[in-house]
Amino acid sequence: MMALLLSLGDGAFLEWVRYVSDHVWPPEGSLLGEFLELARKEPRRDYLRQVLSRKEAGGIFLERLIMAPTVEEPRLPEVMEKTLARLREAYYQERLARLKEALGQKPDLELLKEIQELSQAIEAERRIYRGV
Repeated sequence: MMALLLSLGDGAFLEWVRYVSDHVWPPEGSLLGEFLELARKEPRRDYLRQVLSRKEAGGIFLERLIMAPTVEEPRLPEVMEKTLARLREAYYQERLARLKEALGQKPDLELLKEIQELSQAIEAERRIYRGV
């Protein structure tokens, strides 16, 4: 997502950063969360690259940024939605694993209900990026 955002032109960059911030909920302390926060405050791509290159995951990030294909403008909304769906699915999967672990320790109807809701949300996200 970060590589995709940084590949955008100046005019679209901040608009899409705001959109992504509103449509994905990165875990606290995540590189994406920090990126989105920095980008909203200081939407200069060169500054963001510099700050993120200092992070532990910065080398991996810069490698992916270099390898990231450019997206043609007409396809950008579709690519963004599919990428966001994959991110949300990953976050849901993490939450689902924690809930299943908690359920194994202490059976609870509320946990079962939340597990079912998360499973449905995961399927909905998969339909988005699979185009079903």
